[in-house]
Amino acid sequence: MRSTTHSLAGGAAAGAAALACLPHSPLAAAGAITFGTVVAGELPDLDVAGSRLSRGSRARHARGLMRTPLLLLAIPAVLLGLLTRLLLKPLGRLGAHRGATHTLVGLVVFTIMIPPAYFGCALGLLHVLPALHPAAHEPATDLARSLAGHAPSVLAVLSLSTLAGVGSHLALDWLTPSGIPAAAPFSTRRYHAPLTVRTGSMAELPITALMLLLWAIVVLNALER
Repeated sequence: MRSTTHSLAGGAAAGAAALACLPHSPLAAAGAITFGTVVAGELPDLDVAGSRLSRGSRARHARGLMRTPLLLLAIPAVLLGLLTRLLLKPLGRLGAHRGATHTLVGLVVFTIMIPPAYFGCALGLLHVLPALHPAAHEPATDLARSLAGHAPSVLAVLSLSTLAGVGSHLALDWLTPSGIPAAAPFSTRRYHAPLTVRTGSMAELPITALMLLLWAIVVLNALER
């Protein structure tokens, strides 16, 4: 599936999971939707150099992200993209796209490793941000203290978002003709749905539209909490 479809599905899945598990925390739902859309929904495609999340680690994209309102999300995403790209580049040489990152083992590894890596990058950014923008000293310090004080809750939301977002990615790629090696490294079999949809075809458009609808429903539900 295309990146847009994966991003929308990741945000919808992460947000729905947060709303179900943390029904009285709209802030957690908002964070889950954002993280699922920006990062988790596309994590498995880090085995592709041209994927949107991988491109986020390049300098010209980093400069553009620095000027967005999503600074606190964008910079950790850039750092995370750079780190995971370095880690997964050798892995990508061992096999084709939809290899190790598109497995159930990969899902577990992402869920364990990504939340603390992203959390650490965010805290690091908040500590260096005042040096780059002196006017941001007080809000950055307050936010860093708040994040550190709520570390277990923040990590729980990030873990839940990663599990749901990456899971949605695997489910969507299961719908394509090439499928996914879900049971690797224990089995080389590739699993796919009985009826498949080719990536980028006209048949994918209704799926993208459905993901957009689900994403909007989850966002509206989060706003009503």
